[in-house]
Amino acid sequence: MSRSSSFKILLVVALSCCCLQVANGVHPVAIFHGLGEACSDLDSFMESLTESWDTYVTCIETAPRVSSFFDDFETQSELGCQIFRDDDNLNIEDGKVNIITLSQGAILGRYVAQMCDIKPSVSVIYSFGGPQQGV
Repeated sequence: MSRSSSFKILLVVALSCCCLQVANGVHPVAIFHGLGEACSDLDSFMESLTESWDTYVTCIETAPRVSSFFDDFETQSELGCQIFRDDDNLNIEDGKVNIITLSQGAILGRYVAQMCDIKPSVSVIYSFGGPQQGV
């Protein structure tokens, strides 16, 4: 089994466990991918979450593939805030949203949750493989 397949299986198992925590009320989900990845890599994952949770799921693309290594963090984070604010399905007045982060996307997701001027409050941040070790 390849490393990528193992990671995907682990991710599905971990997210299945997380489903139990949000069963009382599923909110829209924003996903932040890691370095060297792109939102298109997560299409089937997002589809399965949309079907399983019956909610809106999107990926916030700030710097796909190689550019994620070279674009500075401030540019990526401000773009992430802007994309989040511009998405009417996420930017709900008095609503809540869940954030799922993968790898280096954990830093960006945490930045958006804490520093961006966004309308909804963040219900839960699920962080997998981030530099803060999932905390």
